Amino acid sequence: MKRFCTAIFDMDGLMVDTEPLYFEAECEVARRYDRVFTREVMEKMMGHKASRSIEIMMETLAMEGSSHDIMTLRDTLYEELLLRGVQPMRGLLNLLDWLEAHGYRKAVATSSQPHFKDIIFDHLDLHRRFEVVVTGEDVSEGKPSPEIYQRVLHQLDLCPGQAVVLEDSAVGLKAAKGAGCFCIVVPNQFTRIQDFSAADLVATDLFHEDIRRVLEEG
Repeated sequence: MKRFCTAIFDMDGLMVDTEPLYFEAECEVARRYDRVFTREVMEKMMGHKASRSIEIMMETLAMEGSSHDIMTLRDTLYEELLLRGVQPMRGLLNLLDWLEAHGYRKAVATSSQPHFKDIIFDHLDLHRRFEVVVTGEDVSEGKPSPEIYQRVLHQLDLCPGQAVVLEDSAVGLKAAKGAGCFCIVVPNQFTRIQDFSAADLVATDLFHEDIRRVLEEG
């Protein structure tokens, strides 16, 4: 009998290629505050709840002003880019088809805001494909706290050992392992240099044969 029955996905940078859009929006925010935004700053921000990511940006770049105003500006710019269309990460749709063919349950645990999740899910027709979706607004503590994964497990009535988490960042990996889950990391262009030594598996794309092997063998 297979141990795993459920796959839990992070969203940004793992399911969909949104990180370049965030990067473009955050570069423009920094420019308007006479600062220079870099990949290094973005790497620190990735995986965190929106409010915390903006705090990290302000602290790192010594930005003065209202965090609410800065986040509102960032979100406005990001939404404009998002509405132009977003692409799934390589292998996502193939993996979802494979999971459905093999009877897996599927869920999402994303630090993103519900509004942005809905835009992405609408564009890629993903609403019907996931049983449970938990966003950053559904938890009091964002990643690397395990709370978001614990909430998904609770809603699915699962033990941690029954789920495989797919993540793209070190912050997300820490959250998944903190919840007691098996975690597969698929790094993106912004997270490749992060420390994934705690991962159970690191793969180059979502439909990599090693991922399917783990899911098939359980």
